[in-house]
Amino acid sequence: MRHTLKKILAGALVAAMAVPGVILSKPETSDVQAADNWKLTWSDEFNGTSLDTSVWSYEIGNGNWGWGNGEVEYYTNRTDNVRVSGGNLQIIAKKENYGGQKYTSGRIITKGKKWFKYGKMVARIKVENGNQNGVWPAYWMMGENMNEGVGWPQCGEIDIMEHANSNNYLGGCLHWNYEGINGSWDKHGSYGSGDAGKDYHFADGDSIEKWHEYGLIWDEKHMEWQVDGKTYFQQDITDNNAYCFQKAQFFLFNLAIGGTGTGYTNYITADPNTFKTTTMYVDYLRVYQKSDGTDERETTKTPTTTKKQPTTKPVETVTKVSNVDTDLVADTKQVFGTYFDGLNGSWGGGVTGSVTNTTNKGIRVTLNKIGNNRWAAQTSIGPLTYYPGYTYKYNATITSDKDRTLVVKVVGNDDGMHDSPKLKDETIAVKAGVPYQLAMDVTIPSDYKSELYLYYGLGKGDGDTIGSDERNTITISDVSFSTTRRVIESETVPQTTTKTTVKVTTKNNSTTRPLVTTKNNSTTRSLGTTVVKKATKKKNTKKINLSFNKVKGAKKYQVQVSKSRKFTKIIVTKLVKKYKATITKKSFKKYKNLYVRVRAVGCKKWSKVKKVRNIK
Repeated sequence: MRHTLKKILAGALVAAMAVPGVILSKPETSDVQAADNWKLTWSDEFNGTSLDTSVWSYEIGNGNWGWGNGEVEYYTNRTDNVRVSGGNLQIIAKKENYGGQKYTSGRIITKGKKWFKYGKMVARIKVENGNQNGVWPAYWMMGENMNEGVGWPQCGEIDIMEHANSNNYLGGCLHWNYEGINGSWDKHGSYGSGDAGKDYHFADGDSIEKWHEYGLIWDEKHMEWQVDGKTYFQQDITDNNAYCFQKAQFFLFNLAIGGTGTGYTNYITADPNTFKTTTMYVDYLRVYQKSDGTDERETTKTPTTTKKQPTTKPVETVTKVSNVDTDLVADTKQVFGTYFDGLNGSWGGGVTGSVTNTTNKGIRVTLNKIGNNRWAAQTSIGPLTYYPGYTYKYNATITSDKDRTLVVKVVGNDDGMHDSPKLKDETIAVKAGVPYQLAMDVTIPSDYKSELYLYYGLGKGDGDTIGSDERNTITISDVSFSTTRRVIESETVPQTTTKTTVKVTTKNNSTTRPLVTTKNNSTTRSLGTTVVKKATKKKNTKKINLSFNKVKGAKKYQVQVSKSRKFTKIIVTKLVKKYKATITKKSFKKYKNLYVRVRAVGCKKWSKVKKVRNIK
């Protein structure tokens, strides 16, 4: 029940993971055959000494809000967290400060490399020290059409096995959009885990910490979830517009710490002082499909470097032709900017420094004092033009003269929060004097209509050992954000000065995807400023009551609170929908003087600063 950009419905119970009490000898692949006309199509027996990267890819970082679930680990590609040894895949969760998080673990996927439609999928798994609160292992699948820009839940999600905390049960679950491929994000449907009678309960003396085989039987009409070959839950998939389960899905294994599925989202397990290193062991993953020829099955697909695409979509060609690739950074006239006070040589949060060598391909930032806030020192470029529905390669070279963790984001509207919406959010570890080669894929949804910015958080993060008063120089160079699909000449659209959707017809009369530009968007930049009418706080309380003038056309407002009238250190930034709001933070109790300012999202100018009046 985890994935990029996923938001899990509040109150949903989590699934779990099961395991046989007896450790069985591991059969050879050639000897494996399931009953009832099932034929072994593909397997990974994990018999080698390293992960097969022709099949699996690592997902690294903490994703967008903990991979959409509030998870509190940092996924790595280190053998400390993911390795193949002793005939097993091992995913290891450890308590350690890394990448701005307090735990590390592993998450691997077959996206773009191995995917299946229909069959019997089985994996033999156990989780050592898995009965701890905050521990959340999973074996699951997601729609391969995510590679074509289809988001969650429209792509579909099949949770084959999930377990959380010290629960004596586990379960499987389905997630999809019941309004179809064009349904709004919040039209999320689910079957399974959390529904009465649809979980698997362990027998007395059994647990997730023992070996079990977890299976899914899937055809065009239904699914069955099994533990050790016995079905505990079945679900019809022909109703409620569950269209996505007639398409191929890829595999995922991960071991999360914390998150909405566990109830622990504040960088804690039940007791972080007693947390034990947890290992998810996977003996094998096997896919069987019918061999009697009575029904149509889609076998494994291993993509080549070029996907054959319908003639009606010439832009889908994957062959890279450098002289026609669209590089959004190279095309823009914008240069990197910062939230930097050039006159006073400071950002905020105690950060001081200077900016040099600013171009549209990079920037050099010297921090004389690094400060204590990641986003007190930041830089960005945008807005950029983009083709909706395309996947872009994001590359840059980043160097630092000190060991640092930095945040890289691809985000939407520049509202000061840098997350509306987030398309990518990664924390990277840069070693002193060693160039870090940033390389990531970013898919822009076909219905994406926001602006597009590249952001870097350069201030001190939780994982940094550097002192707040130390000096640090960071260089970001050779930045590119380019499509890996060939853009045919007839598709290239001249940039306009307003946010528009332009349809262009190719020679074969097929309609190509539009180029969107967000430059000088008058609909968002024309919003007026507001005036803070009232800001009050009772003595020794954590709440500020606030009211301000409504701005015509504004849908949201950004509120900031600081202990400084000049807002050199921002205590809290919050988005609100109404022009009367209550801002709450524990630290408000200890400050005698506080100040607030407000602006409509889409307006660059803040209101005049207003001092919070203390009342009895």
